[in-house]
Amino acid sequence: MKYRRFLWVSFLGGVARGVGFALGLTVVAAGILWGLVGFLRTVVDWNLPFIGQYVAEFLKVVMDQMDLLQHGVR
Repeated sequence: MKYRRFLWVSFLGGVARGVGFALGLTVVAAGILWGLVGFLRTVVDWNLPFIGQYVAEFLKVVMDQMDLLQHGVR
């Protein structure tokens, strides 16, 4: 009986760690992307012709992907 309880507690602990890791990673990644997009928008506003073009294209791709995720693929 104690062996079954040990397995069950270990399983639940693993599930909890996995869910916590996934949620934490999602929050951290979202924060990094949010900050990066904000920074890159500022760089585009500086109107640097060479860098601004690449940053604008990158922002367009990111915004399109965010729009797809928000509204779903149709």
